[in-house]
Amino acid sequence: MHSLLIPKRAQTILDYWFAGLQAAEPPSEEQMDFWFRRKDPKVDAYLRENFLADLEQAAAGELEHWQETASGTLALILLLDQFPRHIYRDQPNAFSNDTKALSISRNAVQSGMDQQLSFVERIFCYLPFVHSEALATQREAVRLAKELLEKCPEVMRPVFEESYVHVKRHCEIIERFGRFPHRNSILGRVSTAEEHEFLQQPNSSF
Repeated sequence: MHSLLIPKRAQTILDYWFAGLQAAEPPSEEQMDFWFRRKDPKVDAYLRENFLADLEQAAAGELEHWQETASGTLALILLLDQFPRHIYRDQPNAFSNDTKALSISRNAVQSGMDQQLSFVERIFCYLPFVHSEALATQREAVRLAKELLEKCPEVMRPVFEESYVHVKRHCEIIERFGRFPHRNSILGRVSTAEEHEFLQQPNSSF
């Protein structure tokens, strides 16, 4: 799935995250659980122990050269967007690199570099759009997810249907509240009465 001409640490990130998944095959239920459905303190601890130094380098702008290839760009997006949510779970720093990750993702889309990635890889390339609290960015995330759903191989359709529903749900929350209420307590924001009520409902958090 990945170019050989990328930094060793970038390849290490891709190998860990995708666990040998081939471009033409859909991820297993176990892989989907790992990526999207399950919070595992052991995974958080592993990422903290093995990738915190890389994350700090990326946050400091020291890994910009990874963007020379599509696979390196994807590894950098994972490092800035996905890994902080594990390494700093339930802490403000979980979101501190979102703006940087979105800029890299947006550049990949605008340059067409995202088209060099597999369908599954593109889910993660676009996740910084999904994590934004800006409505216009959320609507772009929905457009990108719809494009993936329409173009993906039939064998992968269930994966991309689930992804599309997930992305739309994020956009609907931003349309309603202008922010993600489940981040309020972590970021020290005061929730409105409507947000308090919403947070009591199933699937109000991600």
